[in-house]
Amino acid sequence: MPDSSSDKLENLYKKGKGREESDKDGNKKSNKEGKENNEEGNKESNIRKEKIPKDKIPKEKTTLIKINNSLMPTNFDFSNLNLANLHLLDLQKIESGKKEKVRLEQGLVHVYYGDGRGKTSTALGTALRACGHGMKVKVIQLLKGMSFIGECKAQQKLPNFELEQFGNAAYINKAHVRNTDKELAEQGLVEARHSLASGLYDVVVIDEALYALEFGLIPVEELVSIINSKPKKVELILTGGRNPPKEILELADYVSNIVLEKHPYQKGINARMGIDF
Repeated sequence: MPDSSSDKLENLYKKGKGREESDKDGNKKSNKEGKENNEEGNKESNIRKEKIPKDKIPKEKTTLIKINNSLMPTNFDFSNLNLANLHLLDLQKIESGKKEKVRLEQGLVHVYYGDGRGKTSTALGTALRACGHGMKVKVIQLLKGMSFIGECKAQQKLPNFELEQFGNAAYINKAHVRNTDKELAEQGLVEARHSLASGLYDVVVIDEALYALEFGLIPVEELVSIINSKPKKVELILTGGRNPPKEILELADYVSNIVLEKHPYQKGINARMGIDF
């Protein structure tokens, strides 16, 4: 027997009611799950807050420790270093947010000589490193008067690097030394002494000083006197020569004999700009 109109309306009502109940149950379940998720999220958030208290959150400025003028973070792993003599080192805490100029507690003397390439290059490498740490460097070149070489041009790019030359543009013949060669070398030593005593420089390089000795342009006593007058906190670097006097070697803290094993000129390759000068 077909449903009457009233039966159809009743069935539709029941279906609608069922969907409404279902929706309510779904909403209740959804609200309950959402509430539980929020509670879990809040718990996790609270846990995170407990794990990283505000006073423990790292700040932008970190503390560095200075060990013999080397800056390292305080969380640096020192386990692989030999710190048996740590008490002898100069320790000083510095805030990384501040620009600090590195100053030497004890300046030493270097001597680089020999028949191999790299004497001046070694000195200039040390000078570059010092400039990188904010030190002021003065290079005095004896026997050289060539403004086109790279280290002369570097002054334009390195504000804390200065270089002066005391030599002729032409190379010196040891057998035929000119009066001007000797005069310029002597002037260079005067400038070296002045630079060391001025208090303006952390590192002073007297390039080709040992060749000037061998060529008879300057007396060994004068160079010894300059070394002995070096202020405590200034580094002094001497280069050049094949056989430095014993008294010079005894005064030096670093002594390196750079020995020739191979050189491009043995294959006919001339000095190259930017690499050799």
